[in-house]
Amino acid sequence: MSTTQTQIVYSDDFLKANSIIVDRPIRSIRALKQFLYNLDYELTEVKDHVYLIRPVENSQQLMQSPIMAIGNVIDTETGYQIVGAKIHFNTGTDVEVVNNKSGYYLTIDDRSKLKVTITAPGYNPQHDEIDFQSQAIVSRNFELQKSPEALENLYVTTSHFDFKSVNQANQSILTRDELTATPHIGNDPARAVNKLPGITSNGITARSHVRGGKQNESQVVLNGLALRNPYHFKDFFGVFSSINLSYVDELSIYAGVFPAKYGSYISSVMEIQSSEPSDDLFVDLSLGILSSHITLGESFNTESQYLVSYRSGGDLLRTELFNIEAGDPSFDDLFIHLQQEFDDGTVIKGNLLHAKDTIKLNLVNEDETARAKYIDNNYWMSIEKPINENLNLKGLVFFQSNNTNRNGDLFDDELQGSIFESRKTNTSGFSAGINYSATKSLAFSLGMMLKSETTDIKYTSDFSGSDFLTEILNPNQINRSRNHRFKNSGIRKSLYGNVRYKFNNSFYGDFGLRLDHQDWNNETQISPRMNLSFFYDDTLTFRLGLGRHFQDQHIDGVLLEDEELMYFEPESADIAIFEVQKELNNHYNLRTEFYYKKYNDVQPYYENLFIDLHLHPELFSDRIRVEPESAFSKGVDVTVSGYYDQFNWSASYSFSEVKDVIGGDEFLRGWDQQNAVKLNLEWFWRKWQFNSLMQYHTGWPRTLINDSEGELIIGNRNGSRNKDFLNLDLRLSYDGMIKGHKAKYWLQLNNALNRKNQCCSEYSYEENDEGDFVLINEQKDWLPLIPSIGFDLSF
Repeated sequence: MSTTQTQIVYSDDFLKANSIIVDRPIRSIRALKQFLYNLDYELTEVKDHVYLIRPVENSQQLMQSPIMAIGNVIDTETGYQIVGAKIHFNTGTDVEVVNNKSGYYLTIDDRSKLKVTITAPGYNPQHDEIDFQSQAIVSRNFELQKSPEALENLYVTTSHFDFKSVNQANQSILTRDELTATPHIGNDPARAVNKLPGITSNGITARSHVRGGKQNESQVVLNGLALRNPYHFKDFFGVFSSINLSYVDELSIYAGVFPAKYGSYISSVMEIQSSEPSDDLFVDLSLGILSSHITLGESFNTESQYLVSYRSGGDLLRTELFNIEAGDPSFDDLFIHLQQEFDDGTVIKGNLLHAKDTIKLNLVNEDETARAKYIDNNYWMSIEKPINENLNLKGLVFFQSNNTNRNGDLFDDELQGSIFESRKTNTSGFSAGINYSATKSLAFSLGMMLKSETTDIKYTSDFSGSDFLTEILNPNQINRSRNHRFKNSGIRKSLYGNVRYKFNNSFYGDFGLRLDHQDWNNETQISPRMNLSFFYDDTLTFRLGLGRHFQDQHIDGVLLEDEELMYFEPESADIAIFEVQKELNNHYNLRTEFYYKKYNDVQPYYENLFIDLHLHPELFSDRIRVEPESAFSKGVDVTVSGYYDQFNWSASYSFSEVKDVIGGDEFLRGWDQQNAVKLNLEWFWRKWQFNSLMQYHTGWPRTLINDSEGELIIGNRNGSRNKDFLNLDLRLSYDGMIKGHKAKYWLQLNNALNRKNQCCSEYSYEENDEGDFVLINEQKDWLPLIPSIGFDLSF
């Protein structure tokens, strides 16, 4: 890996920061020159690999400019830049420059030498000097050596999806701009990640299946806090997540053997960090068909900042997509972030996330009505304090409340039912962690968490009547009712530790162990994890991950459809992943991952045998309880990505299989997709940006009913498949200025081909004109063409 860095800088003497809008990945100097030329700026190479932005008409001002120092702060071992590194002058106490994504630059008065101290979290500080002599511009890079503390923070973890972004090659980060550019419904980061291999969704919900796992096996972490079910319209397809993309700075996904600090989930972790506002007041206003939001933030000085974001929407359910008449399907969410940094390096952060849903629905064609209200509140405060260069302490306190109230009715001619649920769950606790470096090659981390959980649930459901499915599946259950009043409280305790060891410059290892215990099931889980990374050369990396993950029930996670409420054995999964990453050349990269996941003590779950597209699926006669003895998921993901000037692309192919084992027989899970292809294209031209995402996969499994000489026979569960799925999403945007403010106009088409992607079957058994009963199979489809348009304005 080459350590040659290209520096692109500007001076306030030549232009102001808000004179140029750069909100697209630009992969080459040629592309940047063309982009700037359209704005009457030019890019001049003042030294080898050092470029200066300046207005075309002021080309001669370079020789009259003040003395400048420009360069970058980079990692000694990897050659990657260290964004956020600080350069102190003379005494090392007054911060003068911060290394950003374009490096650093500073202008000074006439002096021959300047003593500096360079610092960055997780790196050993460096003392140096800049010798200007008679030069007008000095280009100087500084290299920092990682301290062992940084080894703990920089996880080399199998299945940590990597994303390319400007000046951040091979970093596991997807920025807000990249997420926004990915065509998806709503301003929702949980939906934007569906372009990744191994992640699948039916398109209606923001929840995903990750490498064969159920939707509830994925954890969402925001600014260090694990959120519980952070979705709007929870029991009604979970259409959007409660996180607004406008305040997301970076998003990382672990889909394999993730670090030991994460627990209680099996399949994946989505870790989200909010943005840090600049010195100036930042306001982002967006008006769209599906949702609208306003986000503002400001950094009063280098130590204090705030960020506030409010979003409102729900218009999707007011359309005719679901043939519904809606009284008030709406959602709101509010996020507040406060941060204070002290002179000794201590950082205190306060966060609030509030989400509210109001639902009044009437599915006329399905004979269903529903009313619901959800209110979720999350409050948390974190503190991070460096004791010295080798020791760092972290702490977090939190309180979370989740309130659910829903009711509804089914009034079919043959089936009648009603449902009522009131649920109040509170969670509070704290966590603490220590990162300690022993040597330059050895680092330790230890952490713990104590969490108190309480719940109060009232649940009533009544089901009566009979149709032809009742007679086949549950002939003795013409009437069925559930009436639960459930209260419980308990403590969840967690301990984890991780050792990171660098065997040599090419071979790293992470060795972690996690222990979890819950009072309500009196169970203790032990989760060993290991990740090995071998860097064969600058272009080829091998990784191996082995580990065990556990997922227990939250205190309110009982199955309300069961006759008797109880907690089950925690579900576990033994996971093995082997990964190869290869940089083919300067423009193309290859990534291949082989994985195998073996489930044990699989917890039972409910599903509808034929169709899940109901407001209250538990009221229908095809509802069944699935009790696997075990399950497994296996597959391979291959991704090739490339970029050249204004054109970027990625293509992935996945071959996978996920099955339940019941009674010694194997049955496909309902979301199995044997073959899957995803193609993502990005094209930039002047102020225009075009993005497309094509997804294809083998049709999801289905269960058939056959009419054999008047006798109805139900085939093997998930023994057949729907037609293959093909979806194309398109997004076109234009960047402009309105009275000196950045504006973006965008148009998006989801399922642009309006393809009828087969979802499921709704069967009926009706008498024809001849007096014979015939089986009717009505096919249901996933989402149709959904156009959306919006306008974003930034101050």
